[in-house]
Amino acid sequence: MSLTEKQKNLLRWIVKEVRAGHLPEGNILWGPQVFNGPSWPNYTGSDSCPEVEFQELATLQDHRYIKWQRIASDEYKGALRGEAYEAVDSNFAEPAISSQKVYAKNYYNHVETMTENKGNVNISGVQGNVSGIAAAGENQTMTGVALGQISGVVTNSIGQLQSTNTPEATQLATLLEQLQSAIKNESHLAPEDKAEAMEQVKTLAEAGQKPEDNALQKAAKTALKILKGTIAGLPDAAKLAESCAKLLPAIATLLSLS
Repeated sequence: MSLTEKQKNLLRWIVKEVRAGHLPEGNILWGPQVFNGPSWPNYTGSDSCPEVEFQELATLQDHRYIKWQRIASDEYKGALRGEAYEAVDSNFAEPAISSQKVYAKNYYNHVETMTENKGNVNISGVQGNVSGIAAAGENQTMTGVALGQISGVVTNSIGQLQSTNTPEATQLATLLEQLQSAIKNESHLAPEDKAEAMEQVKTLAEAGQKPEDNALQKAAKTALKILKGTIAGLPDAAKLAESCAKLLPAIATLLSLS
């Protein structure tokens, strides 16, 4: 079910205020208005804050725009996700999903095991020829093919970055390899979130290959925001959050985005 216009305007307001620095991306506080207290207690802007019921906010979580965590009986902490920026920037148009994201978003949760036989892949009883998904070999059983495919694409992008053979590119490639490994090994991150995070690493690698390309640099800025939003929803014990605290600022510096 799509968002109502009220819910879209609510998300537009949140994204606008996060970008303006008036709401912290990973720590958006909300509570019902009681005794004239603020519903958005850590909002620092001057706009009139929208008064909404939590159900409206929960709907944004259902669409994977914000991840909410209850911190008291009627108080919540939210972390804005990358999908929120994409939705608002596209005016809620249906995104063009790459082949990697098709596997990540649509197939990953439904395909636990895929069996390859001479290039023919059987998916839940539907057989067809799929090339370039798995490594060579007959009768190969694959689990987590979506994440594996995206990880392979990321590895190739990092390899292309290394081949530019400049000190900055080499250093950036090393940091991206560490980030890729940290994402892959994070036990608190859902498979589809890992796949999305891997997509951002690929974007950063592509931006590193062409630092003069303004469109890629803009995409890299968005990728960093998406990664920050991803780790904001993780528990404190998550190793990825610790790794990103060191890696993301260094990556931003090498890409001249800091």
